[in-house]
Amino acid sequence: MTPYDEWIAAHPEHTQPGKCAEATAAMLMAFPELRRVRGHFVDADDRAHSHWWLVAEDGAIWDPTGAQFDWTAGEYIEHVGPEPTGKCHDCGGYVYDGTSFCSSLCALATERYLRESVG
Repeated sequence: MTPYDEWIAAHPEHTQPGKCAEATAAMLMAFPELRRVRGHFVDADDRAHSHWWLVAEDGAIWDPTGAQFDWTAGEYIEHVGPEPTGKCHDCGGYVYDGTSFCSSLCALATERYLRESVG
């Protein structure tokens, strides 16, 4: 059993579904040599689940909440690209660089809605 396995076994509060962000942050504090990754776990039915996990220098995946998935029949897909800074005030899509809208169309739609609701 590795120190990573031991940590996961010793922290059952972090093994529940929906706790991946906080579980990986806690495990990273204990093992700063790991890299924290955000992305999706794609299961055997080709469903993508938003997820966080950790990767060792040798490429091994350490997932404190991984028991919720069948690792043998799925794949971890790392998010590539900029990190979102929030959600669009109109459609709820991701926005970047602290903006309020994902596009000029959403900004115009919100402006139009506000004008119509006041007038």
